[in-house]
Amino acid sequence: MSIQQSAVSGQRSAFSGQRSAVSIQRSAVSGQHSAVSGQRSAFSGQRSAVSIQRSAVSGQHSAVSGQRSAFSGQRSAVSIQRSAVSGQHSAVSGQRSADLTEIKPILTW
Repeated sequence: MSIQQSAVSGQRSAFSGQRSAVSIQRSAVSGQHSAVSGQRSAFSGQRSAVSIQRSAVSGQHSAVSGQRSAFSGQRSAVSIQRSAVSGQHSAVSGQRSADLTEIKPILTW
């Protein structure tokens, strides 16, 4: 009878050992879950960083497009100034030709 009781107590201790092993495995699994959740939060942080970089790049693109439009505006202003200068040159040449026509009758007279 005592041998059977000792065998039963041995089985109980083995079962309690299995329970403790299961609890250790569960805690290890929960540790893995927390590690996975940490990786997910890090990945979401990387995604937010990528979105911030993309928005910064789009801001740079808009700034570059603004500079290009300003540069095209400067070019159009330069072309307007050149056309005005060419208009002044044509006016000066017109005055010179008028002066020459005024001088010619005096010389022939």
